[in-house]
Amino acid sequence: MTAPPTPFRIPERLDDLLNQGRPLRAGVERHSGPVEPYLHLHEGIEVSILLEGALDIGIADTSLLAQPGDIWLSRMWELHWHGTMPPVHRTAVAVWVLFLPEFIGDETLDGRSWMSILTLPAALRAGSGSPAMRGRVLDIGRELSREINEAQPAWETVVRADLLRLFALLTRDRQLDQWNSASHTIAPSAIAAIMPALRMVQSQPGRKIPASEVASACGFSRTRFDVLFRQAIGMSFGRFCQSARLGFVASELRRTGATLEEIAERAGFTDRSHLHHAFTKAYGCTPSEYRHLGSGRSLQAPATRGMARSNLRRTPAADGEGDQPG
Repeated sequence: MTAPPTPFRIPERLDDLLNQGRPLRAGVERHSGPVEPYLHLHEGIEVSILLEGALDIGIADTSLLAQPGDIWLSRMWELHWHGTMPPVHRTAVAVWVLFLPEFIGDETLDGRSWMSILTLPAALRAGSGSPAMRGRVLDIGRELSREINEAQPAWETVVRADLLRLFALLTRDRQLDQWNSASHTIAPSAIAAIMPALRMVQSQPGRKIPASEVASACGFSRTRFDVLFRQAIGMSFGRFCQSARLGFVASELRRTGATLEEIAERAGFTDRSHLHHAFTKAYGCTPSEYRHLGSGRSLQAPATRGMARSNLRRTPAADGEGDQPG
């Protein structure tokens, strides 16, 4: 028996998306009608710009009804989504770029790493602000679309230049100085330093991995690892690991008939109640509701469940508050 489609789909394996030999992927998406929301959690920084129409998007604790010229910028391994929930019908065209930090390298913008833009709160990494800013972002989005579609020689170089121009505009528009300090600046070397930890979680998504173990794998003390991981990813290792484990739980719920008790044990949760609480807080629905999505019931996407529609809104955090969740 084929499982019904779920409104929230998480890619199973993304190992083939990006690697050192291929640090860039890009494309143009065209949607017409209801678009089932996709939950994304992957290696690589993602930049998307809406070119036409309207689309619901979400990053971490923020969601947005995007209009042409709106941008959404997600960090590596940050939960984000886009789409519309039936019965809403919308048409939309968006350009997206997914890349590893080494694609941009050690470029600086006004004396700070370009990656500092990723330390902004999610609400400042979605939307475009003023009409003037929206127009400039839209111009960059259209140029990206042309380069990606035509794939002329050196198109990747043009895409890299467009991304740097976009980050420079965002740095100026978002007044980065009031949000960041030198201690919060992300450097590509920080990502490289904690990559063994990311790979370990990716290869064992259902395991509750001790921070001391991944710190040792990266060659750092526990304290130094904690600092580097927060700088690179924007959250503690404990919260990041729990996000991966909950993604594993979601996959098990949809693909197997295992009980919640069995899945809780596989994913390193204390018991069924512990898993139920963590899953509901992260996904905005209970494990049972998630398992039966597509059977005629409709739930809002995680960042909008229970919220009235508005152009930009804050919602409860998707990955919990504790540094070392269970």
